[in-house]
This record gives sequence, C-alpha cells and structure tokens, in this order.
Amino acid sequence: MRKRLIASGSGEPYITTLDEFRDRIRTDNATFGKVIREIGLRIE
Repeated sequence: MRKRLIASGSGEPYITTLDEFRDRIRTDNATFGKVIREIGLRIE
C-alpha cells in the first residue's frame, strides 16, 4: 500500500491520533475552502 500511495503522488503515509487527524481535516478545510471560495470554483 505504501508504494501505491507514493507512486500516486500522495506522499508518505503517516500515523496520527484521532485528534491530530481531526485537526488536520479542519485546517485543510479552512485553507482549501478559502481558496475555493476566492476563485469561485463550482462542481458541475
């Protein structure tokens, strides 16, 4: 699985706690959500 993730460009897999994972999702959502809203990206 590790080789498939790296080959797909997803990067190195890593293990986190549930709290770290939750915080990462929230941070990514805030960061990328802002970019998506700024450029007006819409799903068709």
